[in-house]
Amino acid sequence: MNYKVYKTHGICEIKKEITKNDRDYLVIESLFNKLTIFIDPNDKDLRDIVSEEEAAKILDFIRYGKVNVERKNWNKRYNEYIMQLSSGILDDVAEIYKKLRITQLTHDLSFGERKMLNQCKELLAFELAMALNITEAEVCKQLNEIVIAA
Repeated sequence: MNYKVYKTHGICEIKKEITKNDRDYLVIESLFNKLTIFIDPNDKDLRDIVSEEEAAKILDFIRYGKVNVERKNWNKRYNEYIMQLSSGILDDVAEIYKKLRITQLTHDLSFGERKMLNQCKELLAFELAMALNITEAEVCKQLNEIVIAA
């Protein structure tokens, strides 16, 4: 099976290529939210799954990396995170995840922030599990252990 990552949809399985009205399209299905999406095969938001080396670096960043958690109003933080999350770059997802987990240690998260934290964790778990050839549950366990140490 052929897999790629598409923005905020996470890992997607490429189902088929079609041509319609003299244009080529990829039909992809998100493993994250089960949506079927038609996209241009050259869409800049479609990327390969991170490598095993990149996945290890992301886990190291979550474990040891420095982030600046600003004490802004929750909705300003949330809006910034939405913009960052829409990039689809796993490094950005990891940064948001780490910031939200650190914030969670000292403050209650808003409903939207809790939902975003879960979304980041699921996106990380899907892609890191595939890159490291382990289960999503194992990745989640590592993420939970990392945060306790943070």
